[in-house]
Amino acid sequence: MKKYLLIAVFVAACVSAKPVAIVNGGPYAGTDLKHIVYQTFAPNRIAYEKFTGKVSAAQLQDYAAVFFFSGAETYYPEEMKQLMAFVSDGGILVLTGYSPAGLTGRKYVKAGFPAFKQVVINRAGIKGGILLPEHPVFKGIDPENPPNFLTAGTWIAAPAPGTKVLAGTREAGFFTETEVGKGKIYWLWEAALRMGKQDKDNYPGLAKIYANILEDCQNITKWDDQLRAKFPGKKLLLWQRDWQDFPEERPHFYPNYPLPGEELKQLQFFSAANECDTQYFVLQSTENVEIKIGQLKKPFQLLRMSKGAPMLSHLKKGQPKEWADAEGNYYLRNAPSELELMAGVPEVFALRLDTAELQAGNISDTLNFGDISVPVEAEIYPVAMPPRRPIEYRTWGMSPPLDFREIWRQNNINQAHLPVFRWYETKDAKTGMTLGAIAQKNPEYFASGHLGQLIIQDVHLAFIKKMVENNVTMGRVTDIRSASYAANALGLKEKLPAPCDYPEKIRTLLIDYYRQHAEFYASRGVYELAAFPFDEPDLERIKSHVIPTIKLLKEAGIYCGASWTVDTLRDPEVARILAPDAYWGCYTVILHQFEALCKNGTLDVPAAAPRGYYIGSTPETRRPFGYGRTYAHYFFSLGQEFTFAHVGPAWKEWLYYGCDPIFGVWGQRTFAYGDPEKKTLLTCAFVEGIRDGLDDSCLNWFLTRSVKRLQSFANSDAALNTVLAKIRAHQARRLTELKFHPVKRGPAGKAYEYMAVGENLPPVRAERFKKEILDELVSMLPYLQKYLKPEITWRGIDLSEGAKIVGGTLEGVMNNPQGTVTIRLDTDNVRGNGDYRIDVSPDKKTVSVIGGDGAGLELGKKAFLMNLKTPDNWFMCKSR
Repeated sequence: MKKYLLIAVFVAACVSAKPVAIVNGGPYAGTDLKHIVYQTFAPNRIAYEKFTGKVSAAQLQDYAAVFFFSGAETYYPEEMKQLMAFVSDGGILVLTGYSPAGLTGRKYVKAGFPAFKQVVINRAGIKGGILLPEHPVFKGIDPENPPNFLTAGTWIAAPAPGTKVLAGTREAGFFTETEVGKGKIYWLWEAALRMGKQDKDNYPGLAKIYANILEDCQNITKWDDQLRAKFPGKKLLLWQRDWQDFPEERPHFYPNYPLPGEELKQLQFFSAANECDTQYFVLQSTENVEIKIGQLKKPFQLLRMSKGAPMLSHLKKGQPKEWADAEGNYYLRNAPSELELMAGVPEVFALRLDTAELQAGNISDTLNFGDISVPVEAEIYPVAMPPRRPIEYRTWGMSPPLDFREIWRQNNINQAHLPVFRWYETKDAKTGMTLGAIAQKNPEYFASGHLGQLIIQDVHLAFIKKMVENNVTMGRVTDIRSASYAANALGLKEKLPAPCDYPEKIRTLLIDYYRQHAEFYASRGVYELAAFPFDEPDLERIKSHVIPTIKLLKEAGIYCGASWTVDTLRDPEVARILAPDAYWGCYTVILHQFEALCKNGTLDVPAAAPRGYYIGSTPETRRPFGYGRTYAHYFFSLGQEFTFAHVGPAWKEWLYYGCDPIFGVWGQRTFAYGDPEKKTLLTCAFVEGIRDGLDDSCLNWFLTRSVKRLQSFANSDAALNTVLAKIRAHQARRLTELKFHPVKRGPAGKAYEYMAVGENLPPVRAERFKKEILDELVSMLPYLQKYLKPEITWRGIDLSEGAKIVGGTLEGVMNNPQGTVTIRLDTDNVRGNGDYRIDVSPDKKTVSVIGGDGAGLELGKKAFLMNLKTPDNWFMCKSR
């Protein structure tokens, strides 16, 4: 009985404490709302609720304070009376900028608003200062060096009787206080929105003033009070929702408690073999408490979102050292066995399922947090993801270090940042001299405009071996600035011209140089090299630099691309010139337009040309998992020619572009070290969201391809026809559910229509969405096995019927003595130990994988197999 009496007393006490209401009163108020949430409410654990336009009179009694930002809807006479009654009863009303004009219909005192006679705009500005420095709202503000918004004003208030001017002049208020009964009205001319034009110290000063105002309000609800009031008798809460805000320190949830239906009662996975899935959830406590966390068995891995370790060896010039450790609580590391929870503070956890080497079937485990237990169930389908996905995960910026193999495997990343091609240090095979030494001692070597056979540096072979070990087949060329070295070698002292005006000898020297590197990589099984030296080039730069560079590198066997933007397609003739040779990594803003131009024949892009799209910008580390997964679902709306997504930035040691006083430090890395010793590497939620979304899209790719291939058999098989019709209908419905929609952006007269990514699927729905696709794939299995043989190709060579394999076996390729293709596996001591080559005969009927020793041959076989394409083999391929 005593227990229930205590709970009743506590709930009654909580009822007297109330949250803060913040009103988005105008089109520009979003910045102001985020500032107060990130910089005042969250650090002080203050509960709040958001409104648009106004808080109704009936709801005012539920809040301790109300903030109006930017604008405000007019309160009619009866509503104004109730608003003033709210203040008179002890409420706090805070207004900024011109919002009192909207609130009162510009009638102020006549409208029943006692603070002002009027508010006017003085565009020249008025000088003033703090008039009452001892007032509690200025606690922590240096009166000798106050923020700018307290010393000058543009929106000036003429105070009514009974209103104190806290800052400004006696006649012109910048910051005012009006007592109304037991409560107060505060007005500030400035808010976060307009402070970008002023001193950065304004932002913390404003946040401090907001906190001081609220500190004077004794009955404000804190996060833990709110939780205890809403969930009496509960200590721990487990729930699921993507976070809505993602400032530097940690994710924010609105509201900061579970809504009906969000309680986590179980976690379900629906997965293919050979993939990873991740699901996120929130742990929250109503009090400060230390809990024990149960450890799960493989294939499950429990992760907690937390900070990465300091990583930078250097920063960009002028950046403060503390930025190096400002990445925020967004990286995933193994969950601890014990955790101290702060009351009300949400902790984000992730459960990862890794189905590598698992067979189809069901597995289960249990999540244990303190005295809470949640069942975990996973259904593994008889569908196996091949190591080479039809839609690949690549990165922009740099790639993560290849030493962290598990990170690459878990996320299916297929791109490596190649070692720099160092012109001056590369040796001529005949003389053994470096090109730098030859340029000084024997410059006539370059007179013909061609290079002799080069010795490719050992660093490249070592790197290739790492690529093969990690099943990485695409290499990004990191530096194409060799043109200046070639010019120096030719004795050209004048300024190097733009690529469109390169002398022929510079072109041929560069083609020779890069071609030999490309051939070296290709001989070891790395057939796709690409360079991205241009960032959002305009039309003039495309003509003078991009097109000639693309054509030069294409002759050398290297694709070249850029961050293609709207300008790329403005001139159809320029786009047509680019089409056959470019690496088409497009921003989503032009992707559908690009696709339409390809389909209507305006652009002739070869089927083998790489094309995909870019995902990500500065703060992507902090984006919710669902945001990344939705972006990767974009492939549902694209043709099957689009085969990769560049996600990033993956890795930049210099890292930061700058600091936003509201959002925090803007980071530039989606991976981070987990320890100062740099022995572990962590992913973030966005990375894993993209991976899961791309795998969903790959499953849909398999589904689409299989439906097309089976269609010719449907006329004679009624059951198959029914299955295919049902699948097509479901695919159309799923595309609608993803809510990709056309929007326009850009200046008037040059606006550009593109497809915007729609709303995120809720966590449970996203997993069920994937389950539908897996169920449909399984429904086609008997027909695929009845009517089709899986297609197997290697570098365009058809191996579906197998090949005559001489000297060994290859997993995934049938040994067929009558095969039209011969694959020779052998060792040759001419090769170095551990080295190998892959050679193809001119007629493409013979492939030789020759190792310098047994270890080299095994590596060569692996390099061969990682280029094997099995687009129909999802229902037959073996687990890793």
